[in-house]
Amino acid sequence: MKPHLLVFTLLTLAPAVNAEGDPLKLKYIGITGELSYTGEWLSNTRGGLKTGTAYDGSLDLALTLDTRGAGLWDNGAFFLSAFEHHDNGKLTADYAGDLQTVSNLEAPRGFRVYELWYEHRFFNDRLSALAGLHDFNADFNVTENGQLFLNSSFGIAPDLSANARPSIYPMASFGTRLIWKLTDQFTLLSGVYDGNPGDPDTERHFSKINFSSSNGTLIANEIQWQAFEKTIIKAGQWINTGVFTDLIDTDSEDTPLNRRNNYGYYLVMDHQLWSDGVQKDIAGFVQAGWAPDHLNEVDYYTGAGLVFSGFVPGRNSDSFGIAAGRASISDALRSVSARDHAETSLELTYQARISERLSLQPDLQYIINPGAEPGRKNALIAGMRFNIVLY
Repeated sequence: MKPHLLVFTLLTLAPAVNAEGDPLKLKYIGITGELSYTGEWLSNTRGGLKTGTAYDGSLDLALTLDTRGAGLWDNGAFFLSAFEHHDNGKLTADYAGDLQTVSNLEAPRGFRVYELWYEHRFFNDRLSALAGLHDFNADFNVTENGQLFLNSSFGIAPDLSANARPSIYPMASFGTRLIWKLTDQFTLLSGVYDGNPGDPDTERHFSKINFSSSNGTLIANEIQWQAFEKTIIKAGQWINTGVFTDLIDTDSEDTPLNRRNNYGYYLVMDHQLWSDGVQKDIAGFVQAGWAPDHLNEVDYYTGAGLVFSGFVPGRNSDSFGIAAGRASISDALRSVSARDHAETSLELTYQARISERLSLQPDLQYIINPGAEPGRKNALIAGMRFNIVLY
């Protein structure tokens, strides 16, 4: 189906599907969920690899079964998510040529079961244990105020996403995760995941569970500090025990050496800068991360942004934001390849809540030095994202 016909169909059916709130009566057997559709047109209007427009669309299903509501046992929950993705090209690969990925919606075409896990809570919810196919970025290296933006770096920073082989969209791997609320101010997160989720282009419908010595294990720890009522600071460390290629050292035959135990550190802060106490507020976020340059493409990353909510008269639920992220190319990689120092992404976006079920989000991005490739002109990206909650 053509994208514009699919959008028209979804807009037509959405009111009827959701008219009764819970027409399937799932909540009575302990199940809650959401069916939604997200689509976007993004155009590279200048620079990058070439000019052109790409469409991405994703039909997303998320279901949670509460074990108590289902009449089983207390304090447990099963979760399943799946999506069907379609597009007519990849904005980053085909047009922009950037490193940080213009859109966090990009994925291989087709249907995929994404997450499938069980979580159990202990000690009045102060401890949570989870196991299964799980999105690492659902809990680790998250900036809440960065969720407004389309660029992938403001969701999970590239010093981790490009280097650590984490279990993230569109390919989740098997893992276990603990969240322990130590005090009212401090929370500890620990996770252990398969160190290589695999290739989403070849493992198209379901992630393989394939622990091996070469894959290694991704181990992450994060401490969260609720410094003030509206300020949270997160500091994390990760290590992947798998095999990585050294970018500098070679053997006697000039073959790059393999190394184990890639690692890195990151820091995230979300802070509410101002609020009128009613509907208007200004929130900000800061990101920073580091990884060793002899094993990684990106050795440093810094990002920051501001989100303004409720400032447009008559549009109390709307938000607009501005953000910037800089991915630094490691000295080791630049010593053996013709790469520039860094790529910087700037984004300006506005999210309009048309109704409880429909939002529109025009977006503008300017990519300085796309891909950190010499001679590649700066790219200007413009487009629109929309989201429809069907159920």
